[in-house]
Amino acid sequence: MSRPSILWADGDKIRIIGYTEGQTVQQAIFKIKSGQGTKNAVFEIDEGETMGTHTQYFAFYPSTIAIKTASLPTSLEVNTGLTVNAQNAVEGGFDPSLGIMTAKADADGKLAFTHGVAYLGVQIPDDNITALKITFGKNAAQKRPVYSTDDGSITANNSGTAEIKATGTFVKGSYYYLCAIPNTANKMTSVTVTYTHNGVDKSITSTTMANDKLEIGKLYDFGCPPVPVLDPVINASNVSIAADDEGGTITYTVANEVSGGVVSAAIQDAGTIAGLVLGTPSAGSLTFTCAANTEATAKTATVRLTYTYNTSETVTKDVVITQASNGGSATPETHVRVYYNGNTECLDGTAVTSSPYYFSHSTSYVALNSSASNGGGIDTFDIPGTTFTATSSLKLDGSGNLSFTTSSTLNSSVTFYYTKRASGTGKIQITPEGGSATVYTDAAYGTVSSQTVSLEKNKQYTINRNSGELLLLGVVVNETSE
Repeated sequence: MSRPSILWADGDKIRIIGYTEGQTVQQAIFKIKSGQGTKNAVFEIDEGETMGTHTQYFAFYPSTIAIKTASLPTSLEVNTGLTVNAQNAVEGGFDPSLGIMTAKADADGKLAFTHGVAYLGVQIPDDNITALKITFGKNAAQKRPVYSTDDGSITANNSGTAEIKATGTFVKGSYYYLCAIPNTANKMTSVTVTYTHNGVDKSITSTTMANDKLEIGKLYDFGCPPVPVLDPVINASNVSIAADDEGGTITYTVANEVSGGVVSAAIQDAGTIAGLVLGTPSAGSLTFTCAANTEATAKTATVRLTYTYNTSETVTKDVVITQASNGGSATPETHVRVYYNGNTECLDGTAVTSSPYYFSHSTSYVALNSSASNGGGIDTFDIPGTTFTATSSLKLDGSGNLSFTTSSTLNSSVTFYYTKRASGTGKIQITPEGGSATVYTDAAYGTVSSQTVSLEKNKQYTINRNSGELLLLGVVVNETSE
């Protein structure tokens, strides 16, 4: 491993703190005078700075980081949180703005600096990496440490963080080091190295150092973790065009591209769109031409995009093109959905939980029984207009209800059937989300009442009791196109 050179350089500055008990603490910036490129340097006070005579002197590098002096002479506390996840990448080295060091002057006025950070080294495995992030399973690092002025050790933890990040230009095969301020309270638990590779974040996790804590002055070699290989993915949205449009454009992107990969397109299902002809995919778009739609029904077709990489490997994405109808008296499209016995049945064969419709409830079921006092006074109920028979019911008490959301594109109406759970009568109601309830009466024991209501689009509705305990026998929703 090529270790970073920690040497003084042109432009380096340190902050000197002068302390005398009972007097005001002084701070001044000192600039490097000689010793550049070595481990020993001489500093002189910078222009415009002043420093008087004191009994003790402390130093902090870099000079740009503000520190608190209230706890002197026992410690030096960084005044503000450091941006440890915005480091600059340095080939073979580290961002000097975060390479913290502390020192206490000896009797001869010399400063022996002690490292205040841990250095995390990673060798870059590939080209086109623009960011490097190291994440710990716990807050193993921090952003506002307190250092002992006696030996430079960390004596307090503040502003814990689990993420250290550097950005810039990374060279394949070279080492880069990230500065991490140890949090003495937490072990690393796990270490995840994340590369931003060709614009995509790719991560690899290790637990080798799970029981270790970061230590100041220590260099951790994470080696050359490989860039995880992610399969390419084509992203594209379905396309809608107007009835009189004679063409359009499909836009797409390819995530995790592979060098040499190519996008092609073909008509997967010509559907009902007349004269559909595809162009050649280029720079994230594919144009197509077709005949205008002169009919009263909408038309569709499916285009398949194929990304071929590594000679023969492929991924695909189907895109549906919808061409609007040209008006007129199109045959309405109807969906019927029924809720009964705790089940949802879709008479048109669509999935019961798919958009645009679903039911949910927050109560329990009661078996229908003509002889039991709490069974509604009936044994079964044939739901009108369907082939379904209810043998149980949804109990609507003070808290129980059934809710559903209407389609955002189809017109909806609902018919619900109910009876009183025990003797007497009760009231039922339906309430739109954010609206007022409409109350219905005539729910009598032993007989079935029904109500039919027209509903708003894309609105949640709740059916529950208004008074008394009721049994909901079934709900039928009709959805019809314009």
